[in-house]
Parts: sequence; C-alpha cells; structure tokens
Amino acid sequence: MEVYTAEETAELLKIHKRTVLNEINRGNLKAKMIGNKYRITGQAINEYMEQPDPDKEQQEEVKEPEPAKKEDYLTVKEVASMFDVTKRAVHYWIESGKIEAKKGKNKYLINKTEVEKFKKSKGWIKINNKLIITEG
Repeated sequence: MEVYTAEETAELLKIHKRTVLNEINRGNLKAKMIGNKYRITGQAINEYMEQPDPDKEQQEEVKEPEPAKKEDYLTVKEVASMFDVTKRAVHYWIESGKIEAKKGKNKYLINKTEVEKFKKSKGWIKINNKLIITEG
C-alpha cells in the first residue's frame, strides 16, 4: 500500500498543498492524521480522482433566472405616488423589511407583486384614486 503526505499528494496531482488540505477538510479526499501530518493512501487518491467534479455539477444544476422585465417593477417614486406618501416613507418600508426591493445602480426597483402583498397586509383601500390605510 502506497502512502503519501499532503505535499507528495500535491506533487502527484500537480496542485498546491493548500488545495489538498482543503479537499481533506471538505471530506472529498480521505486522509488520516498521523502525528501532525496527514497521510493519504494511493487508493484514496484514485477514489478522489474518480469523483465527479462538484463544481461542474453545481453549474449544471443552477439555472439562470429569467431576466426581469421592466414592466414588472415600480420605482420608489411610483410606489410613493400610489400610496400618497413621500419617497422617504417607501425607503423606510424597504429598509425595515416591510416591502422587498432590488437595488439597482442608484435606485430601488420594487416588484409589482410585492406592492400587492404590501397593500393586502396593511388593509389599504382606494378612495378617490388614492390608497388609504384602514388598519395599523
């Protein structure tokens, strides 16, 4: 049975010793601590090399989200106008987590469905084309 140190394993695999240690700590490469150094068997190295690449699997599983459509979002100014409040009030709702928003380059964008959820949670009603809160 061949037994290698982390340094020797790194040389065999043509990678940095730190990478070998990281793979051991992640549980991807089997090793045994003897004294103050890891020992890795040839069989463990072969098993490690036969494992599928976890990074590639993750990349394949992750699907790109559909790009957001501009018409699905409102600006802070538009939301403030809907509720007849100041833009600062809308910023407060966002910062306090009462309404979710995406941070753009230099402005927040609020999904229309978030605005609808917020309206329902607060009991807003429409009177004379203005939204009025009916409960706390």
